[in-house]
Amino acid sequence: MPRRPAVYPPTPLTSEDIAFRQVLKEIEPELLGERLRRARQEQKVTQRALCRNLFTSAYLSSMELGKTRPTLTTLQQIAERVNKSVAYFLRPAAPGIGGLSHGWQQEQGRLLQLRQGLIQVSVALSKGDYTEANNLLDQLKPYLSRLPEADQANFHLWQGALYSRQGDLDSAVFELEEASTLLQVAGPGATSEILARLDLEFGLVYFNRHQYINALTSFRAGLNRSGLEDLNLKRRLQLHTAQCYLVLEQPDQAAVTLGNLTTQEQETQIAEIAEANFRRAETVNLQQGAFLLGRSAQTWTQVAETGGLASYSLDYARLLFQTRQYEAALKAAQNAHKVAREKNPCIELEVLALLALLNIRLKDTGKASSWLDQARQSLGNHQCEDFIVLARYFQAAGEISVAQQQPEEAIGFYREALQRLEKADAQEDEEGPSVIQELRGEIYFELGQLLRQLGRYEEALDFIEKAYRLQ
Repeated sequence: MPRRPAVYPPTPLTSEDIAFRQVLKEIEPELLGERLRRARQEQKVTQRALCRNLFTSAYLSSMELGKTRPTLTTLQQIAERVNKSVAYFLRPAAPGIGGLSHGWQQEQGRLLQLRQGLIQVSVALSKGDYTEANNLLDQLKPYLSRLPEADQANFHLWQGALYSRQGDLDSAVFELEEASTLLQVAGPGATSEILARLDLEFGLVYFNRHQYINALTSFRAGLNRSGLEDLNLKRRLQLHTAQCYLVLEQPDQAAVTLGNLTTQEQETQIAEIAEANFRRAETVNLQQGAFLLGRSAQTWTQVAETGGLASYSLDYARLLFQTRQYEAALKAAQNAHKVAREKNPCIELEVLALLALLNIRLKDTGKASSWLDQARQSLGNHQCEDFIVLARYFQAAGEISVAQQQPEEAIGFYREALQRLEKADAQEDEEGPSVIQELRGEIYFELGQLLRQLGRYEEALDFIEKAYRLQ
């Protein structure tokens, strides 16, 4: 008598399995298919490889297109191969926004909202509104797990940037390392832009810790990212690279870096950056989402450029001034003056003082006096409590008084500048001791030379020796 095959009792269903089967019956096939496709692509697995020895690739394709609803067993097999849980695929869809009401469109709508929130954080940071940035990050935090790895990395990047701006460098490093770890597993989601921005933020932390070689390495790594299209980001990386070279006493390298900066009109810059952001936004599958994200990116670009262009142009002019490229520095300072007025009194005062100083260096005393008069008027109309900016103003006034052969008045202005730098030292100004030291050295030398010309040799020698010690 033939032996009957053994009959094994079916594996009993758990309460979780029963719940999953019920959800599987009700979930939108398009939403489930989109999640299946995204999970497979994150693992960089082809359809053929995923369904090997399980089912046909046509069956998998039909599931990903939302035309076929898989069984729970099939979903369990797929989940195992893409390193996800079944719950990941069957989680509830996020609430939608206007016009996006069903299935995976709801999911994409929520993703769009969260990404726009991240862009708003960048806007707040660019405006220096750290309270707003912190509030936005707190609102986004509960939804962090819904974001792809690249967007989660963006969250930690902006959180790290916020800590960095607030001087909490240890917390900044922790967040930036979290972002770096997430980008390592993000695959294609780790774009050149986010990697370069991470390089920028790491570089700023190193710079603030006075680890200038590490900062330089980080800034240069960002510049060397292939496919980097964000012109604003490129400019910041180049400026900070040049600053590192100056601190490391390599002015020739700083000049070469500055020479690579393309000076374009503001409208052209905004148009090019907005176009690049819109192209990136088109990678969002949902057409309406791409449009809205593109509009949001354009708005961010315009806000960031309008708020930051004066500061950028001023930074650029300062660096050119330090490398004695006075003509180019004058153009950059004039660009800063166009957008600085009535926005930030300290930036306006510094721009006017720099314009006065540049015209003195270019031997145009008349224009220098005119710019200094405007700076004096600005100081009378608006209060500026930045002692370094005030020191630069008095330095310019001193040089102009020397050119006008008013030595005693010049000495008074130089001493006023040194007093402001002493107050900056007491405040531990965020620009750092290197900036204060460099400016103090310049003023010591200028004052020493003036005293020497007046025959006050003992005083002159004292100031000149102080200048050389600082250098």
